[in-house]
Amino acid sequence: MNKIVTFFLIFFTLSCIHAQNSMLSDNDSVVLWSKDRPLFWSDFQFLTKDHNFCKDNLHGAGASVGLSISYRKIGNNIRFNIHSKFYKFESYVFKKNNHLLKHEQLHFDIVELYARKLRKQFLLLKKERVSLDDYFLVYESVNKKLDENQDFYDRETQHSLNKEKQKEWSFSIKNKLKKMEPYSVKSYLDSLKIRQ
Repeated sequence: MNKIVTFFLIFFTLSCIHAQNSMLSDNDSVVLWSKDRPLFWSDFQFLTKDHNFCKDNLHGAGASVGLSISYRKIGNNIRFNIHSKFYKFESYVFKKNNHLLKHEQLHFDIVELYARKLRKQFLLLKKERVSLDDYFLVYESVNKKLDENQDFYDRETQHSLNKEKQKEWSFSIKNKLKKMEPYSVKSYLDSLKIRQ
């Protein structure tokens, strides 16, 4: 258990430093999820001179997206920030078309869905007055489910080639985001008392 806590403390410390630099707006390397700010092909800025990477890549594009969580300790209180981020310089495109862009956007939307699930879980934990370790374990669990869902999405839609499945996923994620609207705060801040 101590190894897990040490790992997450290092991870969250680095996240805090990164979060201070990016704050609550897009910057040169990151796009924060917003229903009013879709992805554009110009956001995909990964550059490589490795011709094999281009030749071997059958999907045409790849969005580097993920949950970003940071916290700040103030006395016995912790403030959490949970964001969905798109990393421009880790995202690539070789084949541009609107269908593929919508597929990559949905990867970003799936991250936002899991950010909302995480915010909801953190609110439930706050009511139970648990330790900080419990928050880290919930984060790890939600992030694992996010990764599994992203993989399942790509398999079912065949990386956007199965247009019928792509429509089903788009409809489903849109509805789930709507249901989780109460947890959509872009900058989720919550405080908890650390159990002594």
